[in-house]
Amino acid sequence: MKVNIINELKEDKEEVVDLLFRSFKTITSKDYFIDFIDNVPYQKFIVVKDADKCVGVLCLLDRDICIKSVHVKTTWMSYMAVDSRYKTFKITNLLKKTLFQYSSKTSLLTVGIARKALDGYWYPYGFLGATNFSEIHIDKFPSPKISTDFLIKDFNVSGSVPLRLVELYNYTYAKISGSIVRDKSIWQYHLQKIINQELKLKYVVKKSVIIGYFLYKENKVLEVFGTNFFIGKAHKIISAHIVDEKCNKLIYEIGLSHPATPYLAKYNHSINQRFAWNGGHVVKVESVLSLLDVLLPIIEERLVKVSVCDFEIFIGDIKFSYKNKILMLSRGSHAIVKSNNKQDWMKIILGVCDYQEFDFIDLEDEGLIKLMFENLHFQIPLLDHM
Repeated sequence: MKVNIINELKEDKEEVVDLLFRSFKTITSKDYFIDFIDNVPYQKFIVVKDADKCVGVLCLLDRDICIKSVHVKTTWMSYMAVDSRYKTFKITNLLKKTLFQYSSKTSLLTVGIARKALDGYWYPYGFLGATNFSEIHIDKFPSPKISTDFLIKDFNVSGSVPLRLVELYNYTYAKISGSIVRDKSIWQYHLQKIINQELKLKYVVKKSVIIGYFLYKENKVLEVFGTNFFIGKAHKIISAHIVDEKCNKLIYEIGLSHPATPYLAKYNHSINQRFAWNGGHVVKVESVLSLLDVLLPIIEERLVKVSVCDFEIFIGDIKFSYKNKILMLSRGSHAIVKSNNKQDWMKIILGVCDYQEFDFIDLEDEGLIKLMFENLHFQIPLLDHM
């Protein structure tokens, strides 16, 4: 058997489409995979062949993901399929081996989107379920009053992608850990998804200027982005627009780190969260030290803002030295180091752990570590579930 990573399927396209369709025919169509292969930007395919026949495929997407407002290079695992007539793990092992080799060379993170059938599958390979699947439920009636000088218009999802859409999305979602950096090419594909999934995308105008956008379906608000002024007014605008007497609440699936969340908290609300450490949206750190190096300026800025005194601490075998408002990293050895598990490190970076569970952390340092690694409320937007 031979395995290769290719940018375009060319003569292998028909076989790969059939392979994917046979594996996912209960949930989607062959036309869906034709469209996926033809139109999703920045993709690659790991293809396994046996005597020139495609017997396995793993679709990859090259993406940048935001962590602490920093763009992090990511290998995105999408669909994987293996010919069911081959009763062997050899094909899946080849796919995984090639994936790990590729992502370790090209990316800081590897991400896989939630598929129920794969819960627990990637966990033994160092992946961690990172998304908390948060929902903010807000009592909808009575709707808050809003000025009449806001105009809400239908976005033409069949047209081209305006620069304003790209700019306002990236401006807002850069602040949300788990969001994907979207350019015009990615947005063009997402506009087709909006049509296929019967979602509604609206834009908001004030004094002839577009100040924001929101994406929703029925009473679920999926994305909100725009100027700071719009973000502060977003719930009033959205609530006044989505009028349905059968529905007594709005559900925001935008994540707890979204800039609009503090404004939503002013209203009667409840928050639902679900953690699935061995499933859901799974993330693997390819190099802990390299990722920390990328995030270091943001962590340092956070320490400077609160005027922290100079310190030296160890987390595992990584030493954090803060002196004269400069934070530095180095590898070392430390008496309490007993683990350097990448899943543990992912919990620390995401800020979602109880430090008492880690025997390689001195609990006297817990306050400083929490200051450096606050809860990021990691959440991947719906349109990027591919």
